[in-house]
Amino acid sequence: MYWDGDGWLQSTSLEGARTTGIFLGIIRTAKANQLDPGKYLTFLFERLPNLEVLTADALDQCLPWAEEVQQLCRATYTFDKQ
Repeated sequence: MYWDGDGWLQSTSLEGARTTGIFLGIIRTAKANQLDPGKYLTFLFERLPNLEVLTADALDQCLPWAEEVQQLCRATYTFDKQ
């Protein structure tokens, strides 16, 4: 993955493109839910590997609209509408 000269994010493989899409989707979803994307990614990277059992309930608690996520990751600034 790299930035080209025109400011576009490029992937060098199909798997890289897929991963980039997932990553950017998480960031956009965080912003749409008024979360700080950095805080939300940190929350996910810390929480998900430490789940004892990967259940639907456990994953629901990591979604951007979950109460704990909203409390811990809320942005302290506003986003430009795009």
